[in-house]
Amino acid sequence: MSFKTEEAGTSSILHRQVADLVKREDGWWYSGMLDRSVCGRVLSTRERSDVARGCMGAADDACRAAQCCFEGKAPVAIAGALGLKVRRVKQDDLLGSSNILGLYDPQTAAVCVCEDTVASIERFIDGQGLNDLLGGYSIFDVALLHEIFHSLEDRTPGIYTRSRMLRRKILSFFPVRAGLDAASEVGAVHFSKLMSRLPFSPCIYTWLSLVLNGRVIPDAWRV
Repeated sequence: MSFKTEEAGTSSILHRQVADLVKREDGWWYSGMLDRSVCGRVLSTRERSDVARGCMGAADDACRAAQCCFEGKAPVAIAGALGLKVRRVKQDDLLGSSNILGLYDPQTAAVCVCEDTVASIERFIDGQGLNDLLGGYSIFDVALLHEIFHSLEDRTPGIYTRSRMLRRKILSFFPVRAGLDAASEVGAVHFSKLMSRLPFSPCIYTWLSLVLNGRVIPDAWRV
């Protein structure tokens, strides 16, 4: 088999995988993001479902509020209206990380989007013939909206994604409430999807970045 044939075969497999992924429901992606342990105990299926639903609800509320206040404004304009500085950074500014699309810095009231990573994913989509499935959407805007949500969390006391939503016990006796960092990420992903009107989950961009950089795909996201 020639190199070109092998390359075409790999692209065909990737196209089928992405065609499957664009049809996946949000809950499938979010369950994978929440598939981890808290206080020494793995989240149950019901807990993952409940947390995902709560995060989506928080994102829905934030989206409605943002659309009411900033109707018709582009993500960059929304950031400006919120008093946030938008910074376009390079991978070298993020310690060379090739998987980080964006970053929110509350200390400087800045939202950063990594242009290198955005550009590499866009080139990968184009080079692998995935434009029919993923083309026509701004990855930069999606990443920016993701980080804007984290700023909105700081401005929303009691928001679910920052709450202690899980019940746990210490030493199998003392009841405690525990939060989950991934809940904030689920909320941000869902908010960016709603605000950008993506017909598929933004998690696909993370999945593509992992493939592009030869990283291991989480078991929960394998197709």
